[in-house]
Amino acid sequence: MLTTIKRALLALFPPSRPPAPGPPPDPAASPVPWIADEVWSAWQYWGSDPLPPDFPTIEYPDLFPADAADLERVPRGEVPAGVPVPPPGRYEELVQLLAKTPPSVGVRHPAWPMCCDRLATLINHQGDGVLLENIEAETGPLDRAFLIQDLRSNWNCTTEAHLADAMSRGYADLLKALREDGVVDGIVIFQCRSCGRFYVGGCHP
Repeated sequence: MLTTIKRALLALFPPSRPPAPGPPPDPAASPVPWIADEVWSAWQYWGSDPLPPDFPTIEYPDLFPADAADLERVPRGEVPAGVPVPPPGRYEELVQLLAKTPPSVGVRHPAWPMCCDRLATLINHQGDGVLLENIEAETGPLDRAFLIQDLRSNWNCTTEAHLADAMSRGYADLLKALREDGVVDGIVIFQCRSCGRFYVGGCHP
């Protein structure tokens, strides 16, 4: 019953993205290794007008290094053969790399993981990119593939009790909606192309 109601509401109030400009183009190779080809292709599909060279493709990112608890908790999978691996660097250098992403419709205020001293690669943005069902067929549910610093910073976890509650829920609700509808506002999925770990974060719609 709830699923029927949610699907009806989705039909009446679809996620906040503009109508697609036409049939999907051929897959486009991403110009940077921290964005997967599948996501870059989707961004070209949703974009239409030329963007200025200084357009902030990745606007207001929160770069969060994975800590020991994150590394132990999040699932790992195979890194696709032949994909480029983001270079290692210090925190400030990786922030600068994100800022140099070529102009595209992009993502706003994402929680971006730093793993193995490098940027994780964005593989799904609000349903666009590598399909969640394909990822979870290998890893199982990604509900708790969060970064603790993301929860502390963006989920208003002002006490340890708040943090424990957030950690128990993780991204279960948004991922459930993504599994059911194929698209949902406010979620991003990454893979570290060095160790294969998967991460889930939030973003602005």
